Amino acid sequence: MMSFLGAFDVYCNFSTRLIVPLTSTGEMELTHKRITPVVDINGDKYYVFIPAITFLDANKIKKKDFICNVVISRGEILSAIDAIITNT
Repeated sequence: MMSFLGAFDVYCNFSTRLIVPLTSTGEMELTHKRITPVVDINGDKYYVFIPAITFLDANKIKKKDFICNVVISRGEILSAIDAIITNT
């Protein structure tokens, strides 16, 4: 897992940013689809690896690290977070 999905603008007053690792669907097959939704980034498919959600110091994230906005997948991502928290 090398890429990260992060929340950058909404919490600009905090010293940390929420990040989630991404991994290419071609690199591995994940069996827990409910908690690893797939997003399309520039034509490539990635799993959003919600079980590894974490925070990172904002100073360690550069503008160039932000590659896209996945608001189109908001529902799937929120459902995955909900599944982790509520175990449903």
